[in-house]
Amino acid sequence: MAKKIIREPIDVAWVTSFAADMYKASAAGLIDSFKRVACCGKLWVMHEGVLHLPESSNVVCRDISHDAYLLNWLEKNSQHIPKHLGGTAGECACKGGPYLPHDKRHTMPCIGQWFNRNASRWYRKIVAMRAALLELGWMCFSDVDVAASVIPSSRNRVLIWVDSDCEFLSRMSETAVLRMFGDTAHTFYHQAGRKVLEAGVMGYHIDRGAWKVIDHIHSIYQGGQFHKLDRWDDSYIIQKVLRKLPKQCTIDLAERVGPNSGVIPYGRLKNYITHKKGSHSRVHKVMI
Repeated sequence: MAKKIIREPIDVAWVTSFAADMYKASAAGLIDSFKRVACCGKLWVMHEGVLHLPESSNVVCRDISHDAYLLNWLEKNSQHIPKHLGGTAGECACKGGPYLPHDKRHTMPCIGQWFNRNASRWYRKIVAMRAALLELGWMCFSDVDVAASVIPSSRNRVLIWVDSDCEFLSRMSETAVLRMFGDTAHTFYHQAGRKVLEAGVMGYHIDRGAWKVIDHIHSIYQGGQFHKLDRWDDSYIIQKVLRKLPKQCTIDLAERVGPNSGVIPYGRLKNYITHKKGSHSRVHKVMI
């Protein structure tokens, strides 16, 4: 007798964010590819002031440029944000410097070092996920002194973050999405041999407990603990959070490290999603 396949009810929310410069550089291709392959679930596009986005039945667009949560954080942390990104911080003040952003001689933490210099741009993904989860009704958030909470559901709810310099190659079904988490994991990421994980595509199974991971990341930024760490970028902070979890709670989908430290095109998602890692800085000169 053939084994009966039990299909679990699942809701999939893909989330991305970008400003106008990133839309021109890459995000237009991300949105087009999502619609072209008719991927499962909906793509939540949390942008900053981009006009005339191609919203559709499976693409939801929201402008977060006036989000009070984002604006309050930017104001509160202006001393940790360089002037060209709207903050008040100066450049590298390391002894023997100032050094260029990618120079390995920075004394960390240093505002002029690449990962700290651009941290406020990457922080937008925290705001984007939070905004999408609130509108979906999957989680509730409060201030840093009060933990977030998950709203109960009888369904499997999965949020997958996708950087705007990614593109979809083929349709990913609900079954394929669940398969990426294995039997026990609630969070998937990409790392392989990298020193710090790649957060360009990350999956959070909310109802297995990943909501706690999102809350912890949110609290580190909201409470200001991030600036006490050597690096302030999302990848470094997410890795800090994941390393505190039991091994069975997370799963690394990367299989090897490719050119420019890319891992997503060489892992278990390679037939579904590709990642043009570093194109914002190397090709389009968006990140400086």
